[in-house]
Amino acid sequence: MRPTGKEYSVAKIEGKMIGITDRSMTTATVLCPTAFEASRIRAALGGLGCAMDVRCIGVGAHAASRWAARESARGAVLPARGAVVILAGLAGGLRAPFVRGSMWCASKVMASDGRVFVPPLAAAASGGAGRACVVSVERVCGSRAEKSALHANSGGDLVDVESGGFCEVAAAFGWRFGVVRAVSDGIDDDLPSWMSSLVSVDGSLAVPALVRAVATAPLRTVALARWGAMCSRALARAGEVIAQVAAAATIRRTLVFGGTFDPPHWMHVRMAVDAARMLGCPRIVVIPAGRAPLRDAVDGAGRDDRLAMARLAFSQVAGAEVDAVELDREGESFTVDTLSFLAARDGLTRADLVLLIGADQALQFDRWRSWRRIADELAQVAVVPRPPWDTASLARALAEKFAALGCDGQAWARAVLPMPAVPMAATEVRARWRGLGDGVQAPDATRDLIDPAVARFIRERGLYRDADSPAAPTMANDARRTKAHD
Repeated sequence: MRPTGKEYSVAKIEGKMIGITDRSMTTATVLCPTAFEASRIRAALGGLGCAMDVRCIGVGAHAASRWAARESARGAVLPARGAVVILAGLAGGLRAPFVRGSMWCASKVMASDGRVFVPPLAAAASGGAGRACVVSVERVCGSRAEKSALHANSGGDLVDVESGGFCEVAAAFGWRFGVVRAVSDGIDDDLPSWMSSLVSVDGSLAVPALVRAVATAPLRTVALARWGAMCSRALARAGEVIAQVAAAATIRRTLVFGGTFDPPHWMHVRMAVDAARMLGCPRIVVIPAGRAPLRDAVDGAGRDDRLAMARLAFSQVAGAEVDAVELDREGESFTVDTLSFLAARDGLTRADLVLLIGADQALQFDRWRSWRRIADELAQVAVVPRPPWDTASLARALAEKFAALGCDGQAWARAVLPMPAVPMAATEVRARWRGLGDGVQAPDATRDLIDPAVARFIRERGLYRDADSPAAPTMANDARRTKAHD
């Protein structure tokens, strides 16, 4: 559900530990071809205390693209760029040891048109599942002869119908994706054609086909019950593997959020927490900007005061840390240098880092130093709407702008988070502080804007009483440079 402005109220923040690392947090979206697979995996994840979003997308080579189009048409929010999305369900084994009931994560997916995909989450597979090359075909391949021939021609380990199309959609949307498959029928098993006909295109049970199959041969109910029990057990184990893969994929995932924080206010905190939840980032690194370009003279708070206020503001956010990397750096600060430092220090890749920026910075991103390297090599970019832009208008503007620059415009459109466009309040905080009379208690006057601990710090230090400081830019203030860098 899209958040509303009411969700940003002080009552939901003040005096509470804001958790982003609780176990029940939705760390992944799980897509299953059939309702049978979705129900078993959902139950398994629920038993593990993992509240993941499990959806049935239907069967067939184009099931994933049909599902994405259908969800978009009804206004549903698809997983954000960088989100963890896992395709899970049953598959056929093409050779030993890919036997009934065994569990596998796809290290490679060979699509029916010859393309090869390497799921980014293949490396996150734990001891609960081995690695497999999945061959994706246009129709069900169930007989021993068909599976033997497919293995001989492709060298693959497993066969399914949906993985190729899913990988294509996942790559287009910029998801961190993986494929988890339990084997329903091995190389020595024949999957009867009547059994594969029991599923409708939307993934639901085809009741008329079931009635006809049982009426023709009543003993099929016994075979179906045994097969269903075996698959249920395998899918329960698939739930365990999915939980392990999702945890391994998200534990290092880091949201990088920078700004001058002069001073930090409630919206800084709420925006970072909501973005971290949407993007599956258990860790938030808050970076107060150092000496930003074109800001040699600053009338606001100094380095140490801004660092102290940021630490006070984010002290109640589980998983958040305030890093002085830019404040400790001599000379001008640039985001590309900060991200490079974090990646090297913490051993993080582009898949682990998400850079959170506002609408104004996104629209000037091509003026940042080494902006292509930031977006293509160092971090995924997530954009928060700011007035006068809402989610839809900002997505259109970014798509047009970056397409003209030779980039993937739609990828930039998908980088916009479905959050309300709420103005930042640092300027208002400073203005209120200058207007306080001697008898007004500063924490009460700014209670709706900043943490009381931050307000007390400002009062004790005597900040913002004589002159206002410029509006706060985001981390490193790259976009304020008059010269473009590439």
